[in-house]
Amino acid sequence: MLCLTFSTSIYLNMSNPEKSIFPENVIILLLRLFFPLFLLFQLYENVNAQTGWVQQNSGTSLNLFSIRFLNENTGWAAGDSGLILKTTDAGNNWVSSRFGNTLLRAMHFIDENTGVIVGGNYPPPIWGSPTRIIIRTTNGGVNWNTIMNTYDTYFTNIQFVNDSVGFIGFYGVYKSADKGSNWEHFGNIVNQNCFFINENTGYAANGYISTIHKSTNGGINWINVLKPGMYNVDGGIFFCNQNTGFVTGASGIFKTTDAGSAWQQIWYDDFYFRDVGGIFFSDPEHGVILAHQNFPNSYFLQLTTNGGYTWHINYSPSRLRSVFFINNMTGWIAGDQGKILKTTTGGLTYVSQSSNLVPNNYFLYQNYPNPFNPSTNIKFEIPSSLYVTIKVYSVLGREVATLINEFLNEGSYQIEFNGSNLESGIYFYRIQAGDFTEEKSMIMLK
Repeated sequence: MLCLTFSTSIYLNMSNPEKSIFPENVIILLLRLFFPLFLLFQLYENVNAQTGWVQQNSGTSLNLFSIRFLNENTGWAAGDSGLILKTTDAGNNWVSSRFGNTLLRAMHFIDENTGVIVGGNYPPPIWGSPTRIIIRTTNGGVNWNTIMNTYDTYFTNIQFVNDSVGFIGFYGVYKSADKGSNWEHFGNIVNQNCFFINENTGYAANGYISTIHKSTNGGINWINVLKPGMYNVDGGIFFCNQNTGFVTGASGIFKTTDAGSAWQQIWYDDFYFRDVGGIFFSDPEHGVILAHQNFPNSYFLQLTTNGGYTWHINYSPSRLRSVFFINNMTGWIAGDQGKILKTTTGGLTYVSQSSNLVPNNYFLYQNYPNPFNPSTNIKFEIPSSLYVTIKVYSVLGREVATLINEFLNEGSYQIEFNGSNLESGIYFYRIQAGDFTEEKSMIMLK
């Protein structure tokens, strides 16, 4: 009983650390000595490690609709007003260029020289008809040639299955067999999106009548394989291999493991996805979905590490539109207001740079809110560029989460930690930045 009373007293003081009657290092020592007796029933914690997204400096405030990387260093992003960004150092620096004033919505680079971008504007009727565009580069984006520029509904996706053959989904498909120089149209279904596994086998999503189609002859003919009963599936179709694929939209996610013959609904929620901005699976187990929730209005990413049977949800202050991974651990997200996020550890927790001002000293803030359920924010400052790790430990000293394991530029940062998989109790978070180390405690209260 003494242990319980003492722990409760510390808990009350820890909710306002500045008024605590004990120095924090003394509190941490006492908690480690006494609180384990009260938490022995928590020895069998079931915790999934959390990891980090770090915001990169894109140099623009325009909305970005597509991001694509060839390898860990070379990548491109494109978006509003003809903006094209390129990096050759993993996204630490981006060089911008423009192609007209057209909204660029999707891209694919075959190699470091050859790439194709599609898009188009959709102005109000008073300004005329919508536009559709295909542009192509053969020198890494230094110059772009117009392949198509017509008045019609814009393109929203493009994909190459090898060095020569590519597809664009639109009322059937546009297909190229020469690296995007020429395109042939096969139009016998209504759709705006497609995903091809190889030159012959592909899937197309029709969000208006909620149907998934399949082709086995390169898009010439299609059969219906799924009517999931949900709308807005246009942006949410992805196949990891010949057999395993995912379809998402409205409020559910469907999965097939037999090339579309049978589908299983693996996730459902009662809120409504207004739009699926992007979907990517690096393998059948690891995937990310970007979505927009209607009620309440919010933007978020869902991440799975077990093939979609459970999902971790992280909210974003602005819309996220495109996601791309080069392996299970390293990936990028692009979105509105020039936002580019990068992870090198899988991507469960969102980290943002809250200020460009260079701090004078290292500092680790107390998390807020505290106590928390299930999420809390941790803010820290570093006065120079260096490698930073932040880890979370149980009261018994067991590592339960890695929040950051990344090289960061100097500045102020804030990371959201989701502890939904934790039991109630006291935890410790520790920063290691160069020679600087500091640790603070926090309370998960369910």
